[in-house]
Amino acid sequence: MEIIKKDGRIEIFNKKKLSTSIENSARDNETYLNESDLNFLVGYIENMVKNLRKDNSNTSSYEIKGLVSEALIDNGFKDILNKYLGLNN
Repeated sequence: MEIIKKDGRIEIFNKKKLSTSIENSARDNETYLNESDLNFLVGYIENMVKNLRKDNSNTSSYEIKGLVSEALIDNGFKDILNKYLGLNN
């Protein structure tokens, strides 16, 4: 699966990069996510993308951000959403 970045570059979907981003957002919010939480969220998001892009077409970083937001809310991690989105609230 490939991701179209904001600047037009194309990158291979990187689970570790996604996990690190979520983990950093949680830490910034003083919330602890264990490895199991992170693995679950990353797998959940990856499945969302695969279901959305059944034709195996590229997705965008914007779309990934929306899916991460949805996954955080759906799985009880709404408290770290603002940090993930770069909001100060």
